[in-house]
Amino acid sequence: MSVVLEKRSSPGLYVEADSSSIDDITWYVSVNTLIIKKKSSFPDFRDIKVIIYYNDEIKSVLVKNSALVKTIRKLKSNKLLIEAASGGIADLIIELRILK
Repeated sequence: MSVVLEKRSSPGLYVEADSSSIDDITWYVSVNTLIIKKKSSFPDFRDIKVIIYYNDEIKSVLVKNSALVKTIRKLKSNKLLIEAASGGIADLIIELRILK
């Protein structure tokens, strides 16, 4: 799965997948966290493309299960937590005010 973070004036989600894969993808918000995952196993999860449109500051990014999350433009944040697990890749252009 390839996920792109893009800042816009209003939040939204765009998912592109073939007809057999689109029904196996679920997304929901839980405690201010957008969660995107597959419902069941299907052969080629890599052909799924997701664009997340956000309009507020992103505070954390968690990438797992061989997903790729990337930014096209600079992601600005006061405080940002980035986690990658189980083969997840975070390819982010970031601007932080404080780096610890």
